[in-house]
Amino acid sequence: MRALIAWGTYPVGISATVAATWWGIAHAAPGRGQETLAVALSLCALSALMLVLQRVHPRVEAWEAWRQDFGLDVAHGLMSTIGGATLARLVFFGGIAWLSARAAEAGWGVWPDHWPLLLQLPLAVVISDGIVYWLHRASHRVPALWRLHELHHTSERLYALSSGRTHPVYVALSTAVTTAPLLALGADPPILALLSAVAGANGIVQHSNVALRCEPWA
Repeated sequence: MRALIAWGTYPVGISATVAATWWGIAHAAPGRGQETLAVALSLCALSALMLVLQRVHPRVEAWEAWRQDFGLDVAHGLMSTIGGATLARLVFFGGIAWLSARAAEAGWGVWPDHWPLLLQLPLAVVISDGIVYWLHRASHRVPALWRLHELHHTSERLYALSSGRTHPVYVALSTAVTTAPLLALGADPPILALLSAVAGANGIVQHSNVALRCEPWA
């Protein structure tokens, strides 16, 4: 059982979260922003699963005192993660989406939106992850960025909700710089929702206190 958890949690957790989000998008009413709800519900389900698995097969026994951090991390998840992403949408995405729509009308759109969503997703992940990598490196070297990012490193123990402890401005910045290029290329909201599911699930699994074996995947 523990071997199954160690080797299977990462690929199954990410895949199941993407599949659940995709199902939610496919059955959502168009134009009502229900992609965001599909992502949120999928990530909540994954978080609950990881809290159970870290009880069964913890990496560090001493970190089982995570309940002390629960209220703080839930508050950060609501105010920072959700609030920061909303801030990014309000500040950046409206203008970018407008420009992208005008480009598409002019026949300049380059995003392969005729592909199935699950084929568009790997391309979106490669573009976004490359940007995240360099932003994260810069966040440990540039003082102004570090002042925003250091909050994420204040957790004294890792568990499934630790990834949500982030400064809202840093979330807004990260969301903007990783998503804006996809919007500019003409990516539609469903692919951005799937990308959010991948990024969120990856953070939840990576920060959990489960004794994982991720050599083939991470």
